[in-house]
Amino acid sequence: MSNIADRIVDFVQSKQPDENRYMSVHLSNGDSVSFSSVLSYENDVLVIKAEKRTHFVDANSIVDFVIHN
Repeated sequence: MSNIADRIVDFVQSKQPDENRYMSVHLSNGDSVSFSSVLSYENDVLVIKAEKRTHFVDANSIVDFVIHN
């Protein structure tokens, strides 16, 4: 399990559902994915909801997590 993915899930769960939050993860291949919510996290796959898409992210490829205001 990814410590960063665990921190992302903990952060999202600590917020009220109506709070606006915009986040991004930076991946080991140089890509980044911006998202607003976590749909699920199991078997080292973080399922995140972006504006128009759902992304399935290998949690072990996450190198950084950023919270945007």
